Amino acid sequence: MILFALPIISVCIIYSLWKHPSPGSTYASGFALPFVVLGSVAVAGILSIVIGLLVGSLKEAIVAFTLSLFLSVISIVTMIKVEELNSTETTNEIMNDLNRLLPAIHKNDSSLIQEKLLQLIKLDIATTVCILTSSTNTGGNGYYLSEDPQARPNHAFYFSLDQLFVVLRSIATLDIPKEQKIEAFYHVFLRLSKEQASLADLETWSKLFEEARLLSTEGFFSIPYRYQQQDPICTSASEEYFAQTLVQSWKDEGVLLWLNLGHRISRRQSRVILVDLRSAEVLRKVIASGVNINEPHPRSHEGGYLSDTLLNSISSSLVSRINEDSNPLKTSEFIRVLIQSGADKSTQSVTHKSPCDELKEQESYLNQSDSSKKKAYAQIKNLLCQKE
Repeated sequence: MILFALPIISVCIIYSLWKHPSPGSTYASGFALPFVVLGSVAVAGILSIVIGLLVGSLKEAIVAFTLSLFLSVISIVTMIKVEELNSTETTNEIMNDLNRLLPAIHKNDSSLIQEKLLQLIKLDIATTVCILTSSTNTGGNGYYLSEDPQARPNHAFYFSLDQLFVVLRSIATLDIPKEQKIEAFYHVFLRLSKEQASLADLETWSKLFEEARLLSTEGFFSIPYRYQQQDPICTSASEEYFAQTLVQSWKDEGVLLWLNLGHRISRRQSRVILVDLRSAEVLRKVIASGVNINEPHPRSHEGGYLSDTLLNSISSSLVSRINEDSNPLKTSEFIRVLIQSGADKSTQSVTHKSPCDELKEQESYLNQSDSSKKKAYAQIKNLLCQKE
């Protein structure tokens, strides 16, 4: 009986582990399931034969294992089919949630939107907003959005930014965890970036974020704790990625807008923003807001990732900046303000190079035909290489 049951017990244990994985391991465990099951059956087979030799005959052990293996295969096929049905049922429940919500959004009815959001069964509100920011259902999370005659066929996205702003206003006053609200706003922020939205749209989003009282007490965009759900459909918000998206999508103007609205930049965001800034004027405002220009990268402890000082990180790309800038002297002024504000130029990078060394390595790529670019390079070289 033990021989007969071993493979079946093995399959059941593996299936149980697959259905109840540790957080964040769902995809990996699902991908590895067939290999793990086959391995477990093989191990069970060997154990059956070994135990059979100890307590009976080899023939009986092989017969018992063969019969058990046949039932195990049937069990695996049944499990897979059940899982497929569960997956289909989950998808249908998600689409039903959305189908009840979509008409309210098309009507721009804030009260009705709130009502339908609170009636969600399968989705949480943050994930729902993430799906709503998707492109028309051509793939990705947009798959969950059913074909709707009211959807705009010529629009790149299923819902316009104005409609999503109405959704955010509706969420702002709901009695739900703050973390879910932040996640919901974050997904719309990412949509602004993908759509290359204007500074006016960014300002609208920023003011809504502030009105919803989602800024930290210090005025930062921050996450009180990492909001997670099992089998996440969408990625969670990140302080650093928010800052990186802000400066890369809206350049210095986006950072200036954020500061002018009275918001601030956190320690974890400062390095990410400083690396991509271009304007000396905006740099001065960032420093005046309390940012430490020598703040290490937030992930500098992770295997040396971007652990160089700020000037080291910037110096390796300065020649490219000079070549690309129509007014390259702005770049030299930027470096001047950094150094005057205390940026450390004496430290070495993880490759044992100073900012001066990093700059000189790129000198051969400088556009020598433009006198303003040569002048900017000479000024920066003097700033970085001059001994104190």
